[in-house]
Amino acid sequence: MNEIPAHNYLSEPKGLKSWLLTLDHKRIGILYMYSIMFFFLGAVYYGYTFLTSHRFTNMALLLLITGVLIFLLGMIAEQIAQLRMDRSEDP
Repeated sequence: MNEIPAHNYLSEPKGLKSWLLTLDHKRIGILYMYSIMFFFLGAVYYGYTFLTSHRFTNMALLLLITGVLIFLLGMIAEQIAQLRMDRSEDP
């Protein structure tokens, strides 16, 4: 039978600290997916507003910056996870 492990990304606590200090690569992958989604939405919105009104809007900038910040959050979470793994492997 398929049993759910005790520690998975659905049973972990919620909040920014749990996303930053996670060792679960599924949660880090979710951060990367969100960053790609926001960056793509920002690029599409920028393209649409540029073609229709020849402007760069605040909403496009907000979506692009959100994508970059979530990407950086994923990078930081990955580095913290690696540091915690290295520390736990030391004798």
